Amino acid sequence: MKFKFSLQKVLEHRKTLENIAQRDFQEALVAHRKELAVLESMKNQRQQGFQDRFKIQTKAGKDLPPQLQQVHEYLTGQDKRIEIQKAKVQEVENLVEKMREILRQKAISFKIIEKLKEKKFRDFMTERNSAEQKEIDEINVIRHSREDLK
Repeated sequence: MKFKFSLQKVLEHRKTLENIAQRDFQEALVAHRKELAVLESMKNQRQQGFQDRFKIQTKAGKDLPPQLQQVHEYLTGQDKRIEIQKAKVQEVENLVEKMREILRQKAISFKIIEKLKEKKFRDFMTERNSAEQKEIDEINVIRHSREDLK
């Protein structure tokens, strides 16, 4: 007698869904890391702009050259771009959390069927062992009854 799980196709399907959810979650994490890298780069460029402005101010003294105005406009624009990028990062973080929740649900769904399969297998083994024991007992009874007849 061989064990056959009646919900094997369902188990395989749920495992496939879990794998797809895992892949989607990993893709969302990669997108999140990229957006964070872009934000960090923008912040570094902004910091460089502050350093450039400081250099221009220390060289110029009271005469403020047009370069200072350009740097100021750049910094203002960079602040706006940073705010936009922060919103993108937040959006991607929300997507990552959504994908994490989907993955968690798919994993739970798979585990439920997997636990059911394990339980059914244990029941099958218990039943098989019980049947084997009955068979062994019958053989022993027959053997002893033959010995008694002799």
